[in-house]
Amino acid sequence: MRMTTVCIALDEAVCWRLMETVEVGRLSYTEAALPVVRTVPFVVENGACVVVALSLAVTSIRVFAQPTIVAFEAGEWRPREHHGSSVLLVGRASAASELDAVRFAERGLLPWIVGQLALYVQVMGGVVTGQRVVGWVEP
Repeated sequence: MRMTTVCIALDEAVCWRLMETVEVGRLSYTEAALPVVRTVPFVVENGACVVVALSLAVTSIRVFAQPTIVAFEAGEWRPREHHGSSVLLVGRASAASELDAVRFAERGLLPWIVGQLALYVQVMGGVVTGQRVVGWVEP
């Protein structure tokens, strides 16, 4: 038997729909000139913006006080089936307003560290790309 794998590029609309089915993503940014990658809970808002919940225990609000370029990745992988997908959003991120932060918290978007203040970061779409990997075993 031989494993065969195909990688399929996804268009932007499919990427946004796929991100709506996933609850955890990875936000990549720089802090103090060093790279940081955080696994974060998130939601897609209006099919054009990702909102992530960070804890102020691990992230400084200064990072997102002004719009900054970030990368955000979400996807899923099923190793037994050799099947999965990944979406990458490179866009401009900034801290949400206090009013929006209350709205996100009411929707149930909370940082993982309980009891810590939340920082809600909105990532506006810039470049959105994605791929789906499909594998199967040939006899």
